[in-house]
Amino acid sequence: MNKGELIDVISDSTSLSKKATNKMLDAMLESIVTELENGNIVNIVGFGKFEAVNRAPKVGRNPKTGVVVPIEETIIPKFRFSKLFKKSIQ
Repeated sequence: MNKGELIDVISDSTSLSKKATNKMLDAMLESIVTELENGNIVNIVGFGKFEAVNRAPKVGRNPKTGVVVPIEETIIPKFRFSKLFKKSIQ
């Protein structure tokens, strides 16, 4: 399912227009990204938890040349499914 198909499904089940549904979905995703940028956790009960976590610096290796390459510390987004969500798809 892509974003357009998701908008169609939500629009059909809520009787909102596709334009309104698209705006709502964009606002939701923007809000999640903004909260993660600010260092906050977004927890959607029954679905899962979005958070930004620090990835420690490490040493990598170029597979072609074998040269050691330092990989800097970075922040990555992480998603953890809720127990209810995991149980519902089994």
